[in-house]
Amino acid sequence: VKGKSAKSGCLSGFVPFCQISDNKHKAMIEQSPPHARLHLYYKTKASRDEARKHLTAVLQEPGSKLEIVDRRITSLEEYEPNAFGIELPEALLREAYIMRQDLSPIMGWETGRKSEPAFMDMNLHAIRDGPEPKV
Repeated sequence: VKGKSAKSGCLSGFVPFCQISDNKHKAMIEQSPPHARLHLYYKTKASRDEARKHLTAVLQEPGSKLEIVDRRITSLEEYEPNAFGIELPEALLREAYIMRQDLSPIMGWETGRKSEPAFMDMNLHAIRDGPEPKV
């Protein structure tokens, strides 16, 4: 993952995947390619199941303008019981987890860094274009 590590708060020392914290910067993030897919992991099966319901609802909304070639959300089981994964379209992750969320910092979860749309784009490129091992 690209970007700067958090300087403060609960994420101190970690490099958060989401590198923007200003909702105005959402419009500056590039569109996901229609064919791009990624793997996303959760700590529990219940979390994965809840996420799948939410993601499926976003995917099936009438009038959705998401440009996606393969609309499947597939379970990934190779790391169970330690992690519970799904493979999904990148455009769906972008829409559901970035574009529709309030990205304003929550007290205690501030990173101490400014919002960086270019770093967010770099992270999206890293999950789709990176060399092996896959991020």
